[in-house]
Amino acid sequence: NTDKKPVKLKDWKAEDFASIYTRFRPHLERHARRYLTNPSQIDEVVQDAFLYLMVSLPELDSEIGVLKFMKWKVKNQSPLI
Repeated sequence: NTDKKPVKLKDWKAEDFASIYTRFRPHLERHARRYLTNPSQIDEVVQDAFLYLMVSLPELDSEIGVLKFMKWKVKNQSPLI
């Protein structure tokens, strides 16, 4: 999203999700390493968080909100692995 107006997740296009995935994945992997040590578990937790984001489309209207949501989801899923 290059404009300054917030866009709800339900209005995002595939390119928006791809951009978030590319930019936020390394950060979320580092965040997951706080709770997990196995690389495949880290990958699984991060992938699940992105899948949940795309399926549930929570009411988030900023990239910072998306990042906070994703970090929360990674943290909450980590003990389940």
